[in-house]
Amino acid sequence: MSSRKYIDMIADQTPELRHTLRDFAAQWAPSAFPSTIAAAELAETLISNLGKTPENVVKGVFQLCEEGLRESSAKDNADIATFLEALQNAADRGDFDFATIVEFLGPASKEYCRGMDRFYGSTTAGL
Repeated sequence: MSSRKYIDMIADQTPELRHTLRDFAAQWAPSAFPSTIAAAELAETLISNLGKTPENVVKGVFQLCEEGLRESSAKDNADIATFLEALQNAADRGDFDFATIVEFLGPASKEYCRGMDRFYGSTTAGL
């Protein structure tokens, strides 16, 4: 699998996520696209479609995040970290309620998000 393993797996969870990644990659063609920026784009797409995404799919996305943080390469870990940070930033902007996804986060994902809160001196709802 490519060096953007988890980005690809997250994108495969819904047609909207796959479309976002495909369009993002096309914007960068023929060069390789920056996977951390793609991760942030995927987070925005997830937020936009959260209300119509089945709970089991949302759970699957965050299981991938948990796996990525625990078991992946540094590159994949950075992609997952950016995905989670983009969700926190969107919540901070008022784009969605982070508390609605906290139940799907695993321990490593929650700890990462809490660490970002400590770093930025913020509090993310539900953590």
